[in-house]
Amino acid sequence: CQFLGYQARCGMPSNFDSDYAYTLGGAAAVLAASRKSGYMAIASDLSRPVEEWQVGGVPFTAMIRADKHTSPQDVELPRPLIPARPVDLDGAAFRAWEEMRS
Repeated sequence: CQFLGYQARCGMPSNFDSDYAYTLGGAAAVLAASRKSGYMAIASDLSRPVEEWQVGGVPFTAMIRADKHTSPQDVELPRPLIPARPVDLDGAAFRAWEEMRS
């Protein structure tokens, strides 16, 4: 059985969406072929032409921090997590991006 939930709700991807997905897929393939387990594919300088994007990988350990967590036995243990980084919709960076996409 095929679930078409997300596919049925979305439109055609933009050229940016396609370029970004292709770039991340290529970076992930290079990381895998290089035996770089535990890395996340990244692309930066996305406001520039595709040919000028910077592509690479970041180890997940660079994003992890350990918070204290109390176990059911009331023992404090470190719990590794990658903290959420919500976008500040009132911040200057988002407003500049919003202005560019208009």
